[in-house]
Amino acid sequence: HFGDRCGTCDTCVSRAKNKDDIERDFADGGARLVLYAISVLNSSQGTSQLDKILKGNIIESYRYNDRYADPNVIKDRLLEMKSKLQGYKKRVPVTYFSKEILPALMTRDFVQTEACHHDVGGRRRTWTGYSITVKGRGVLRSGPIILPVPASIREYEMEQAAKVQQSLEYLKKAGADVTTIPQHELEEGSGTVFKALTTWHSYLERLERNGNSDRMEQLEDLRLRIDGWRLDVAEKYRIAPADAMPEHSLLSVAYATASSGVTEIEKSVLIAAGVRSGGIDSLVETLNEWKRETTPKASDQAGKDDLSVMTFTEVTCTPRQCWEHFIYRPQKKTGLASWESSYQRFTNGEHPQTIAMSPINGRPIQVNTVIGHIFEGLLSGQPVDLRRLSTLGVPPNKAQWDILRSIENETGFDVTEDPKISGVDGGLFKMSDFLASVMGDEFVNKDYADRTPNEKAKFGKWCELLKWYTTLRRIQYAPIFKDSSEKNEQITDSAEKDEVYVKDDYGKDEVYVRDDSEENEVHADI
Repeated sequence: HFGDRCGTCDTCVSRAKNKDDIERDFADGGARLVLYAISVLNSSQGTSQLDKILKGNIIESYRYNDRYADPNVIKDRLLEMKSKLQGYKKRVPVTYFSKEILPALMTRDFVQTEACHHDVGGRRRTWTGYSITVKGRGVLRSGPIILPVPASIREYEMEQAAKVQQSLEYLKKAGADVTTIPQHELEEGSGTVFKALTTWHSYLERLERNGNSDRMEQLEDLRLRIDGWRLDVAEKYRIAPADAMPEHSLLSVAYATASSGVTEIEKSVLIAAGVRSGGIDSLVETLNEWKRETTPKASDQAGKDDLSVMTFTEVTCTPRQCWEHFIYRPQKKTGLASWESSYQRFTNGEHPQTIAMSPINGRPIQVNTVIGHIFEGLLSGQPVDLRRLSTLGVPPNKAQWDILRSIENETGFDVTEDPKISGVDGGLFKMSDFLASVMGDEFVNKDYADRTPNEKAKFGKWCELLKWYTTLRRIQYAPIFKDSSEKNEQITDSAEKDEVYVKDDYGKDEVYVRDDSEENEVHADI
């Protein structure tokens, strides 16, 4: 009979199985985002152009509904809307919107289609264009958007739920207290607490896999010291330990402390990272005491001492141009490269230790990773305060720079070339290959697990120096060295510009010019 259901087809089975979840409000699940994207395009644009702007790309002006609209404003608005998507939808591929949400919007008359064609060389090309209806415009800014739930979304949700459960089982097995993870993070499989726990225990697992039991014991000692401080503060102020410092914050602080090299932790860093406690001064001392006890001496790490240190006379270094082999790789979800958040936060005055403890995505990272992100900004042609950065990650001194330069000259490596083909025999550039003469063949031929802590520390320090070296060489920066006990020597010309003459690595004289009007550094061969 008309209106009756067979009860056996896929549609009927799905309705019976999900009778309480046939439809949902997708307003904050991608529907309003798709409607906005369609609204800014003219009605002749198909799904390929829709996908492009949803990825954060800028397309030709004639494709927009308003030819005089600012594409960057539209891009920023779309990225903002994507960042506010609920749950797992923040991580779905862009085709989710055009293949799942768009058809559902069409079935409920929020979007209408139009057959489009274009004649080229006697052949007609046809496609479907999209525009929003009056009903669609009515919910463009607010209001629920009720749509049927596609089967593919249910399948995706089941996959995500399985991944979350797998992550929880991993954390439980590792000894993590998963009861501290908020419910919304459990549902999404992501979040600040979830990521902090996962990062810490993955780090320990990696150390265990590499046979680094000594470092594991040091990290456990660090965690216990922070926990001891937390218990003392809780008792003193009569608060719960979690109020003094939540478990995920404890692990984030421990991870950043362990990965920050020789640089000591500052009080301002902890405050900026969200640590709030009357006992913060004693926490700073606890962290730095652990660092002093576990960090190998600098003389063991980087060779002979040298009083000729690299000095930066300018507040900001602005490369003349982007490194020719730099590739900008924006992420589909944010439209920004992975390094840009760290770079912008550093540029705005934040300490790399703070950025490492509390990154935008919630997953703690190493301080050296933050410094690497800042170097990426420099390679992209963006200005960087190298003088400030040099107080956080120590650049090569004169002797170390000369060693690295001689390796490049004598071995045929060229760090300014494409890393994909500038390594041994035209292969991938590897730091271990470049530093082989510094570390010795015995070290290079050793398995990672067989290397001593001092060998690892020395290699790690030379890798940090090499990152400075390669970055400055790639932006054609000629370093200035001076005795750490002496003052800068400057020669001022009639135009009131500061000029410091140095020898570059090729033996040519190069003038280093400071233009006070633009606060930029300009290189000029003479």
